[in-house]
Amino acid sequence: MLDIHVAFFTAVFMYFLISEKYNSSGLSIGLAAAAKLNGAFPYPILLIKTPRGKIKVKEILLSTLILPAFGFLLPQITIIKAIGFFPWLSEFIGSFGWHLSYKGDHPATSPFWEWFISLKPFPFHYNPDIFAATDPILMLSMVVFIFAIPYAATKRRKLLVPFGIFWSTIAFYALQWILGGKTQFSFYATPLVPAGAVTLGVMAYDIIKWEYFERSLEMYWKWVKSILIRIKKIFERIKAFLRSPK
Repeated sequence: MLDIHVAFFTAVFMYFLISEKYNSSGLSIGLAAAAKLNGAFPYPILLIKTPRGKIKVKEILLSTLILPAFGFLLPQITIIKAIGFFPWLSEFIGSFGWHLSYKGDHPATSPFWEWFISLKPFPFHYNPDIFAATDPILMLSMVVFIFAIPYAATKRRKLLVPFGIFWSTIAFYALQWILGGKTQFSFYATPLVPAGAVTLGVMAYDIIKWEYFERSLEMYWKWVKSILIRIKKIFERIKAFLRSPK
């Protein structure tokens, strides 16, 4: 299965991004995508975390576009040489249609939301039984941490990198499902493990305190209140307009 290789390069990508080595981050996510296209799912985090203003535009393009493309194309050179560039390009573009298509019924089909409770592990072998089962503690912790991450990030801002990688990947799996790629399996969750494990480890080490949940919930409430106040002002203006003489 290719997903373990994707997980490796995702872990490398995460390490370099946390270390603020943006060129190495760009190269490593290109290699992750070359192993399997879901390796590109954390790409938005590279775009978000690459600093603006501090470095030149050509350096931004190098880390966010050129090096990812190079990392992706490098392993393809042998295939391109064997079949030609345009046949390879045609196969590559055609693969999107395959990934976004429904492959029919399968007893182990498991959409992305089922991974959070390991509802349907994928069987690799029977007797001995070997299944690709997700860890509900790890997966559900990432849901719980949504309520703590705003305040936690004020203490450890780099925690947003693994947390973002995890949810960016989930978001693309959700998009794949919406666009028609409903044949998903539990082993697709393998690349989520490095980001989830790092986030859980850091939170468990010194951040998982009620204070962080309490403060984060206060921050959420302030955001909600500000939105409600704006909506209230809009309605008051509409009322005043309707009551004004014609």
